[in-house]
Amino acid sequence: MTFYFFQSKIIIYVIANYNLGDLYNSLKKYDKALVFLKKVDSISLKNKSLDDNFLRSNYLQAKIYSEKNEPNLAYKHSKIYLDIYEKNQTKLRDEAQEVNFKLSSQDLSQEMVGIQEKYKNEVFWNKALQVFYVLLVVGIVFLLIKNIRDKNKAHKKMNALIEEFKANLEKKEDPVTAEIAEIEVEDLEEIHLKKENVNLSIDEAKENKIVEKLLALESKLEYLNADFTLPYVAKKIKTNTTYLSYVVNKRFGKSFGEYSNELKINYVINQMITNHMYRKYSTQAIAESVGFKNAVSFAKSFRKRTGVSPAQFAANI
Repeated sequence: MTFYFFQSKIIIYVIANYNLGDLYNSLKKYDKALVFLKKVDSISLKNKSLDDNFLRSNYLQAKIYSEKNEPNLAYKHSKIYLDIYEKNQTKLRDEAQEVNFKLSSQDLSQEMVGIQEKYKNEVFWNKALQVFYVLLVVGIVFLLIKNIRDKNKAHKKMNALIEEFKANLEKKEDPVTAEIAEIEVEDLEEIHLKKENVNLSIDEAKENKIVEKLLALESKLEYLNADFTLPYVAKKIKTNTTYLSYVVNKRFGKSFGEYSNELKINYVINQMITNHMYRKYSTQAIAESVGFKNAVSFAKSFRKRTGVSPAQFAANI
């Protein structure tokens, strides 16, 4: 007896909330209507009583959210209505007069189908956009972290280069270390040796002569000339391009182009460290001063060597 009394109170409470929701909906006070209709849903779901009050509540909510232009919620409640309607079609047909607000329960169903069709694509694209924005944010965060790491790595490399060049400047000022420096260069050459080309071999004396002439050109800063190319240098030291390329590759562990660019970039780094006026030059002016044809190729070679742009390097000295 007590159970049925309790159930009756719940049903009365649900009906009261539905009626208030319906009243506020008719007055177009949608937010207030939703408060009462949500109570109907909450109580019905809690008591597993998905009766016509629950059905009509979702019908009204689908209509309200459609009016408020909230496609996700309109689609959700219209789907709930249609699912319940399909499950209870026979029962609802008998109670059509009670459920129907317009012509018939079929009219209500058609109206809900209309809302479903209206918002189906919009809901899909809204979800797709949400996924896209999440991926976009993740991508931006990843790029920011990578950029910070790359900058830190570049600055470490740059600082190490500055210290290295400063140390070399101090050694050059001390005549006693000159002989030691030559020995270190020879050691570096041994480290960078590559496999000899089996189709080409030059006797050691000839190799040494070519290297000696190259170092003489270095000391005269010939590499700052824009014409400091493989054919030009080969002609200058009276050898052929094949021999010159072979010796540079064997002794310095790099192609002639890499060897030439490294000399130019090292000169720029040295000038930036020792000459404060040089740091004020534009990238184009610096590129021209060391024989690069354009600022773009110079900046690319400089970044490859130091990890930063010429302007960044100058600013951090």
